[in-house]
Amino acid sequence: MAYDDYDIEIDDDHHLPSREVPTRAAAGVVFLDEHRPGWWLPDNFDLARFALADACRCVVGQIFSAERGDTFIGFDDAIDEGWLDLTYERAEQLGLYCGPPRQYSDEYAELDAEWCRVIEARRASQSGGAA
Repeated sequence: MAYDDYDIEIDDDHHLPSREVPTRAAAGVVFLDEHRPGWWLPDNFDLARFALADACRCVVGQIFSAERGDTFIGFDDAIDEGWLDLTYERAEQLGLYCGPPRQYSDEYAELDAEWCRVIEARRASQSGGAA
């Protein structure tokens, strides 16, 4: 399944309802798998540092800054550079962004939990069950 195959609807306020969290994260995982295979591996992504609401510690921020060799750049820099053709709206659809963290703290918490669940499951599967 390609990330574009996920049917993710944005509401009238240009916001995605929380019921879409697993779908959004799944679409984001597929998107990253297609563009950056192995992004979730411990050598490529630090789950202990992960915080989706932090531009440098989020999924995009960690991968983008590692590719650029600069730990002081992150999500907004990736969007500004057009990294992987991401826009704020597309990143929101892919569960990589929610908007201002203070306004969407609950949604960020839900997405954090979902991303962690997926990454931990992948790592456990790769190591034969032990995370």
